[in-house]
Amino acid sequence: MDLKIACIIPTFNGQKDLERLLKSLKIQNIDFDLFIVDSSSKDGTYETAKSASNNVIQIPSSDFNHGKTRQMMVNNNSSYDIFVFLTQDAYLSSSTALSSLVACFKDSSVGAACGRQLPHVDADLFASHARQFNYPCSSRLKSYQDAPILGLKTPFLSNSFAAYRESALREVGGFPSDVILCEDMYVAAKMLMSGWKVYYAGEATCHHSLNYSAPDEFKRYFYIGVFHSREH
Repeated sequence: MDLKIACIIPTFNGQKDLERLLKSLKIQNIDFDLFIVDSSSKDGTYETAKSASNNVIQIPSSDFNHGKTRQMMVNNNSSYDIFVFLTQDAYLSSSTALSSLVACFKDSSVGAACGRQLPHVDADLFASHARQFNYPCSSRLKSYQDAPILGLKTPFLSNSFAAYRESALREVGGFPSDVILCEDMYVAAKMLMSGWKVYYAGEATCHHSLNYSAPDEFKRYFYIGVFHSREH
């Protein structure tokens, strides 16, 4: 399988996290091109990005949107077969994490894939539990026919470590231009409804977790509820 892979990372004031992620990307056992879009960081993140890649752009922080910004990067680099998205606060767990995720696209029916997230070393009890609940070790290929059984878990996907087939992403209209969050699940649901399949790759692992305060946790789930109410 000879696929042209683009790895895209949105950044904002996360220099130390980005350094950790870039270190994990350097040891991957497959070739890819790295693209970074920075939302006018003030802490050295942009400079760190520039030192790691020739493909770095900067946008006003007010222009960032979870869907629009990612789709802009896709549109600007449309010659790639696979787009891998990572968030700056994640990092890959092994040298085979990226190749394990991309390998699922050997199945021509797969439009998108998501890797397994392991908690950070300093994850609190709630953050660790969320990873155990949402990211099991076993892999699974999901189709629209699984919806009566899996419900919202059918399109479950996280752009902290996910990949998309360019042709499938284009077919469903790409990432939405104005979404509060969950642009990843939006696209996965559109793909499933269009006949594509979504793969959860339990063997492709990254570290990613967030130690939210109670108010932050409430705010996040409130926004998720808003998303679901808008996107039936």
